[in-house]
Amino acid sequence: MIEVSKLDFDLLIPKEIIDQKVVNLAKEIDNFYTSNNTNPVPIIIMDGAFIFAADLLRHMTLDLNPVFTKISSYSGIHQEKIIQFKETDFTFLQNQSVLIIEDILDSGNTMTAFLELIKKFGINDIKICSLLVKPEILRKDVKVDWFGFEISPLFVIGYGMDYNGYGRGLADIYQLHID
Repeated sequence: MIEVSKLDFDLLIPKEIIDQKVVNLAKEIDNFYTSNNTNPVPIIIMDGAFIFAADLLRHMTLDLNPVFTKISSYSGIHQEKIIQFKETDFTFLQNQSVLIIEDILDSGNTMTAFLELIKKFGINDIKICSLLVKPEILRKDVKVDWFGFEISPLFVIGYGMDYNGYGRGLADIYQLHID
């Protein structure tokens, strides 16, 4: 157990397991796009997905030019009702294939709102890769094409994910400790 910003967290997924899953995901994604003779534009959802995306892209052989966008929907450990997008003009993606790289898909509200936003720009194809999925609380019908792990609804930190800015740099993934 570790303490981050006065909250206790238990180890959920060790770094070695994460690393192996990222390598496997990179191979699957590479194979898919190579067999379809497509070079997607990766959209990395900041801030939480930056470590996952960096590791994933380093293990891929495709020549990729990633784009970064910031979406915020959390305050502390609670998801906000208002989703905020830093960028809203994605005209440069017209006629492109897109690979969205996300850290965690929980309710699906944020991803649904983002998909509604970018679909307006004439994108050929959109695929989603999320490191974590919380199927028990998924409220929206979001198709995740590749994912690393299904986890419980408990709040998680580490490997890019944070609690009020803390815990992002942890190599392992931890979940909120419940007594």
